[in-house]
Amino acid sequence: MGRPCPDSACDPIDPRVRRTRSVVHEATIEILVGDGFEGLSIESVAQRAGVARTTIYRNWRSKADLVIDAFSSLAPPPEIEPVGEVRADLMAILGHLAHELPRARWVSVLAALVAAAECDEELAREKRSLSEVRQRPLLKVIRAAIEAGQIRSDADPKVVLAMLAGPLFYRRLMSEEAINLDFVAEVVDGVLAGLGYEPGA
Repeated sequence: MGRPCPDSACDPIDPRVRRTRSVVHEATIEILVGDGFEGLSIESVAQRAGVARTTIYRNWRSKADLVIDAFSSLAPPPEIEPVGEVRADLMAILGHLAHELPRARWVSVLAALVAAAECDEELAREKRSLSEVRQRPLLKVIRAAIEAGQIRSDADPKVVLAMLAGPLFYRRLMSEEAINLDFVAEVVDGVLAGLGYEPGA
């Protein structure tokens, strides 16, 4: 997804390359939100970004790859180091998500990305890959908790993930209720209680 070419001309440390990638990402997001995936083309992105089409073709292998890379630039995975205690780790990860959801631009772009993926098989595959990457920190914590006996051994990690993250996205996309640490704590404690977790166990 959106891997820059390996030669020195595409060195990501080069400020010129960073600027080019930034303006291409911005143009891609603007067109995706405004015109949808079907209205987005390499030519339209190049024109809006003010770069040559060859620059885009050299750095991204397809339109879907470009869209996913542009979205990823808005929403880098959080760098949170687990401490090994399931509640603390879940509060750290979901607390970060709660902070992001009301204000981060990627949330408003997410709806356009999801809608676009419904109509394009390659984009759907790329989106699934992106989702898997972004789910890894939370799944890692859940699986570690299962292995350590902190929660039930028969728990399905992906179901637990949905139970934890789902309420936050629901509040952001479907209601006007607050998304704060108090709400995160209610969600985490409710899910953990159903999984047999006991503080200090």
